[in-house]
Amino acid sequence: GTEFNVARLDGTVRVAVREGVVSLASPGHAATTLRAGDYGHHVEASGLETTGRADPAEAFAWTTAHAIYRNQPLSVVVHDLNRYYGKPIIVDDAAGAQRLSTILTLDSQDAVVGRLREFLPLEVRTTHEAIYLSLRPGARTAAARGNGR
Repeated sequence: GTEFNVARLDGTVRVAVREGVVSLASPGHAATTLRAGDYGHHVEASGLETTGRADPAEAFAWTTAHAIYRNQPLSVVVHDLNRYYGKPIIVDDAAGAQRLSTILTLDSQDAVVGRLREFLPLEVRTTHEAIYLSLRPGARTAAARGNGR
């Protein structure tokens, strides 16, 4: 059988193949064959397509209630996390620039935000409408690594 994951976010379609062969095709472009361990990205607005090799476990992590991030800015991590929860997480520019490598367990939103605060020098403010993340006063920028389980 063929196992692949398709994710669409902000006009970008991402395909990762764990097993088998998948054909990635879009109007006006020749089809690209993706095999196990390959990924393909298609940007809808520009038609730009990129392919490469990646660990398919990252794309399938959500199936075990996890998300894997490798040296990503917190702004990208938060943008991705907002797909999973009803209350938006909003990050300011200084906190959003913090880089993070981790495997996060996707349980309660409060638990996930608490883990982010453990990894990075963040202040968290929660309202009825949103959760706001900002850099702790006096904190220096850093790259954090953690196991968010």
